[in-house]
Amino acid sequence: MFVTRGGYARRVAVGSELARLDGYPFEVRYSNGALVRATVAADVASDAYVYFSRLFSAVEPDIAVIVAAEVDWPGVNSPYGLAFFNDVAGTDARRGLQHARRTASPLRGF
Repeated sequence: MFVTRGGYARRVAVGSELARLDGYPFEVRYSNGALVRATVAADVASDAYVYFSRLFSAVEPDIAVIVAAEVDWPGVNSPYGLAFFNDVAGTDARRGLQHARRTASPLRGF
């Protein structure tokens, strides 16, 4: 499934068939019975989204929060229950995250 956001379409890594939770600046999907957990996770992610949006104002975070039951998890890219990222744009997201962590850290000199 493609989701239009910020003038471009992007593929949701997993969970496109799950219920959608609106009210967040990113995609939030959840399995039947997981609305409360999805809301809590989305609230935490939203705080981080706002923080990093201010810290790195030149780019917009591109995230999705998927709270899936084991039966809804495709298991293709990651074992069930583990957080993961899907680098669908083909960029080296891990290197970018490491750079962001180094440059934003108050312990830069160490």
